[in-house]
Amino acid sequence: MSESCGGHGHSCEGHNHNTAGDGDGKWDLYKDVDTTRCSVLNAADEDALEGVLRPWEKRLEREPMLQSDADEQLMIYLPFTTAVRIQALSLIGSGGRANPKTLKVFLNVEHMDFDSAESTAPTQEWELVPEDREGNVEYTTKYTKYQNVRSMWLFISENFGGDNTSIQYIGLKGTSTKYRREAVKTSYELRPQVADHKTENESFSRSIL
Repeated sequence: MSESCGGHGHSCEGHNHNTAGDGDGKWDLYKDVDTTRCSVLNAADEDALEGVLRPWEKRLEREPMLQSDADEQLMIYLPFTTAVRIQALSLIGSGGRANPKTLKVFLNVEHMDFDSAESTAPTQEWELVPEDREGNVEYTTKYTKYQNVRSMWLFISENFGGDNTSIQYIGLKGTSTKYRREAVKTSYELRPQVADHKTENESFSRSIL
């Protein structure tokens, strides 16, 4: 059952209004996006994509703005340099009619276009709030499905009635598996090895054989 957001006139299902900078996860997965391979379909300026993937502290900057071109739809491809776990997304639009309304996410699919996005069931779909200038709304994921994400498509299928869609910030909250692997490796390297702790008797017995 959906919860009504007081004063907003929309459902709170799939997102919350806690300050998006809070919580256990970190909004720094933009660092793990492979910017040499990411792409966007139907953008007025494709280079703006890298600019909207920025630190949480810079989310309120109005430039660059990623804008759609021929119509309101955008398809954004984000491959990662290592597998990541994604807890939540933050998406700040321009507000008004150009603000994104419907977001669909497809995980670990390398090639997609608008036709396949329309005909394929997404991993998850959100109805976005009409305006979130401060980035206080975070869209929580179905976390069990986001444990080994190597790439993702973000499909903005509609906005609030504008001819074009505008996005100023895309945030990804979660953890990178590379840190876990590094921690395990460090722990293993620090663990005492039997071969490193030979007794004096063992060394002596081997030396006289």
